[in-house]
Amino acid sequence: SETTTAPVVSTTKTMTIKSTYGDTYRSSVYNNWKKDGTARQGDYGYGDCTGCWFFGTAFAELKGKTISKVQITITRNGGGSYSAVGLVVRTHNYSARPSGAPTLSTSCGTLPLATGETGTLTITNSAVLNGISNGTVKGFGIRTTYDSAHYAVCSGSVTVKITYSE
Repeated sequence: SETTTAPVVSTTKTMTIKSTYGDTYRSSVYNNWKKDGTARQGDYGYGDCTGCWFFGTAFAELKGKTISKVQITITRNGGGSYSAVGLVVRTHNYSARPSGAPTLSTSCGTLPLATGETGTLTITNSAVLNGISNGTVKGFGIRTTYDSAHYAVCSGSVTVKITYSE
């Protein structure tokens, strides 16, 4: 008599997480958070901008899941050069705004956006996917060369769509 074991079927699911807010830390001039609901990168003469989107503990629900991809949808607002600027998206491990300067980690890729455009960056970098799965990645931010050519202002409202299986 043989026992047959049914194959384990992993179901692919998606989860959509919206940022609770966005903010920009401006070092070199103000050394403080701008608190105007935008996430900025570059430097337009008012400080080196590092933008962050915060999601509270939303990512905690994905702990232990096998994540295949992350898609982050960002809208660029007015400000700086009208033409496309490469937004350099990175991860962070804050559920809310830290008191001091934020540390952004792994680069997720670059999303070129002109003023008024909305675009989606698909992230398949295993360091990022594993970071969400093991709880070390709690949000995303933007940081690149601190100059006016790389300056961009983004909406504090971003959407992150995560494809995973369990």
